[in-house]
Amino acid sequence: MAWLGPAILFALGTVIELKVLASGLLGLVTLAPVGLGMHLVARRREKAIEEWVLDPERLQLLRVSSWRIVPVAPFEDLTGVALASEPTT
Repeated sequence: MAWLGPAILFALGTVIELKVLASGLLGLVTLAPVGLGMHLVARRREKAIEEWVLDPERLQLLRVSSWRIVPVAPFEDLTGVALASEPTT
């Protein structure tokens, strides 16, 4: 069922594209990527890669994902419990 959301977005974009194309206002060039683009954005979010990296200059542990870099805490303040309890988004 994980494919249902992207499939709905893809279908919605395709319907919008066809309505605009039929009315002759904007044409295929403008809205052709709408459904496919929404589908690819949804797939990109599902595949976000996350890892932990130590910043040697600031002695800070960073959570790195494909979307952003988030400072978690100064390295001295981290313990195994603090690291394990940090929520991942």
